[in-house]
Amino acid sequence: MPAPAPVRAPVQACPSGIAAHALGVLETLARASGVADEATLNQVLAADFYDFDGGARLDKVQFIAAVKTLADGGERITWAISNPDVHVFCKEAWVSYVTEAVGHPGDQPRRFLQSALLHHDGSGWRVKFLQSTDAVGQPAGPAPAGPTGRLALSAGSR
Repeated sequence: MPAPAPVRAPVQACPSGIAAHALGVLETLARASGVADEATLNQVLAADFYDFDGGARLDKVQFIAAVKTLADGGERITWAISNPDVHVFCKEAWVSYVTEAVGHPGDQPRRFLQSALLHHDGSGWRVKFLQSTDAVGQPAGPAPAGPTGRLALSAGSR
């Protein structure tokens, strides 16, 4: 008796333009973080979200609390995102990018290598994971004008 044929799920095409939508969610996250917009943060962050930043692991509640603490203290970090590298697999997206950050006018810019994992839950992209690492040995310079423009982000230990 021959072995049964494997059951395969039908192949579904990914909607067009979803890579840009995934990157747009990171822009929304940055803007919402910059003004401590808790409602928007809750919308764009997945329930099981977490962030590795500054040697710490922050879950969704801790991340939002950190954003609010920074905003309450007057901290505003302006980000310039450049070189986004977006990989989309229909319901999952992985984005790596370089950011240059300035906390207060007159501060020296700092450069970070960052990555994010997003999941499309049927109604939109949600950020499941963020990671940030100082870009050691990469001098900061004038903020690059990336395709996403300048973003304000206050998060974690920055």
